[in-house]
Amino acid sequence: MLRLKIPRAIAITITLIIVLIILAVLFLAVSQAIHSILPTAGRYSNSFVELIELVPQKIEAWGLSINQDEIVGTLQQRIPSFITGALGTAFGLLSSIILFTICVIFLLVGRNSHIIHKYIYTDIDQQIRRYIIIK
Repeated sequence: MLRLKIPRAIAITITLIIVLIILAVLFLAVSQAIHSILPTAGRYSNSFVELIELVPQKIEAWGLSINQDEIVGTLQQRIPSFITGALGTAFGLLSSIILFTICVIFLLVGRNSHIIHKYIYTDIDQQIRRYIIIK
């Protein structure tokens, strides 16, 4: 196994900086995607309104009667749940990113290779190391 002779604090700092850079790039990519969608939202909402107006006309052309107030009421009931679901997904992603960062911090800070462990812990550690080397 190749080990670089870098002090532990510097290695941890470098690793955390790399993780934060990766998370920042991910955040910027999502932010850029949102900013590119916003200018075209008006065009899509106009298309959606045209589609909403076209659907009842087509249904009435087929000889079926519809209650437009009922459709509007159903849409008004479902849109809040859609928004809630979207926000829940966004907050779930945010919490996963935070937990990932905390996990990386604990992984980097938690292990001290200079401590000598005895008995079962040493055996488990050796078996894990052999398994990782095999993989």
